[in-house]
Amino acid sequence: MASAATFRPGTLASPWRGGDGVGGAGARGRRFRGTGGARPACRKSATTSTDVSVSSHPLTRPEIDALVDVTGLDALCEMARAVRASGPNPTVVTFSPKVFIPLTRACRDRCGYCAFAKDPTDGKPTGNDERDEPHDNENDQSSRNSSTPSAIYMSVADVLAVAERGRAAGCAECLFTLGDRPEARYIEAANELKALGFASTVEYVAHCCAMVLEHTGLLPHVNAGVLTFDELKLIRTVSVSQGLMLESASERLVTEKGAAHWKCDTKKPDVRLRVMEHAGELNIPFTSGIMVGIGETRAERVDGMALRVSQIIDSLCFHTRPAKGRLYL
Repeated sequence: MASAATFRPGTLASPWRGGDGVGGAGARGRRFRGTGGARPACRKSATTSTDVSVSSHPLTRPEIDALVDVTGLDALCEMARAVRASGPNPTVVTFSPKVFIPLTRACRDRCGYCAFAKDPTDGKPTGNDERDEPHDNENDQSSRNSSTPSAIYMSVADVLAVAERGRAAGCAECLFTLGDRPEARYIEAANELKALGFASTVEYVAHCCAMVLEHTGLLPHVNAGVLTFDELKLIRTVSVSQGLMLESASERLVTEKGAAHWKCDTKKPDVRLRVMEHAGELNIPFTSGIMVGIGETRAERVDGMALRVSQIIDSLCFHTRPAKGRLYL
């Protein structure tokens, strides 16, 4: 476990602003400078009928709706460039070279578009329109047996091996990606965690983060799904940032049969927003974003764009393409 003397959690609130701590730009990422040139003035698009200035204030839901409705793509891009140009270093782009560690591909959710999650009992993708109910960990009768069982979680040795290769290649961060609490659905996952000496996936990922910090010096960023306040607090002690995609502001995608998040209660917007609120209370630098193309309406997409959480350091937007044979509405 990294000691407090060598690692100070929570020092990465503004990673691109530099600094001498763990979260300084030199530690987290790298910078390169553009060619310079005149900074474009912040101004309203000639093609929009709204009175919104791109630099005046965060846009409200109606203002976003109006802009998207009447503004063309070229004009929107021009406005985005103007916002960027209003920053302190408009010709400097920062980035963080990172190595991805898929700690487990098992997941309690079965999103229709997901090509990451795998059923640990047969190795097949989990997303489909016939969602199974979670397994009862007190009764293994509903759990299917695999003829070729394999580890559901990466071992600590495998995690460190991947992290070390990333470090040798020049990475500064280690991004832990994993399914959301697979032990809640699969008895196999619960049993493997028990054999490893952990009660939950969250405990195990926290341990792996500590090992990466201690043995490689890479800075862990963790996307561990829907976490409780105490779990966020635990991960905070061994990571520099965390993340959870909002994915969509649509409750309908969870409750409507056959929709992308049908029966995936952890994908309810209020559940995910509560995690972000807790992260804000703990002063955790956080990443989030929305998915585009998973069956949401235009209004639902704008709803997602309008939501804001104060500690978000990166906002992402993913355009989803269906994998072969997967549910896609």
